[in-house]
Amino acid sequence: MSSIQNNSFQTREFRKGHIIIKEGQESKESYIIRKGYVTIYKVTNSQKIIIDQLGPGEIFGEMGALAGSKRSANAVTLEPTEVIVVQKKVLSEALKKSPPLISSITNLLIKRLNKTDKILFDGQEQNAPADIDISYSYPKICSILEIICLTHPDSSDSPLKIPLLVLSSKIQKIIIISKIEIDQIFKKLNELNMAEIIQEGYDKFLIIKDKSKFLAASLS
Repeated sequence: MSSIQNNSFQTREFRKGHIIIKEGQESKESYIIRKGYVTIYKVTNSQKIIIDQLGPGEIFGEMGALAGSKRSANAVTLEPTEVIVVQKKVLSEALKKSPPLISSITNLLIKRLNKTDKILFDGQEQNAPADIDISYSYPKICSILEIICLTHPDSSDSPLKIPLLVLSSKIQKIIIISKIEIDQIFKKLNELNMAEIIQEGYDKFLIIKDKSKFLAASLS
């Protein structure tokens, strides 16, 4: 966006837990994160579905602003966050000044992303997580949690508390697994009383209260 002048931008600061974007709102601007972190999520059937976590240098809200559509997700700050605000008009002018081929491809991608987003979340109910086979991935995640328990620096009596978003990201770097599978396995661990899922504000955590009991159960 070299054609955009510096005076086209303004910065805003938000406290932790501030909802910058709400699903269903009109899209008039996009945001570039200068410092802090933002979680992008949707709420479907009263369930919060994490889509992504973004940090410094990353942009969000640009597709809705360019397409002129309503916001398709929510964005909440995970900590005090500063963003650069880019108005819809500025984005549109920059796109108009780009080569015709780039402009055409961008517009096509916007339309496709909008359709994909609608199909993905409208069809979520039909894709029931209960139908997913977790028999292969369940022992692998238990093994990862076993290693975390064994290498936990605190005393053996202290509970293990891990942010779900961070844990899911680490698991997906180790094994090939979908977010839905991970959620199903966390749910199973909760049902077996091997671990507990708690929510604090906008964040969820996996709690293993007794690491020795978890190790005994997972190894049995």
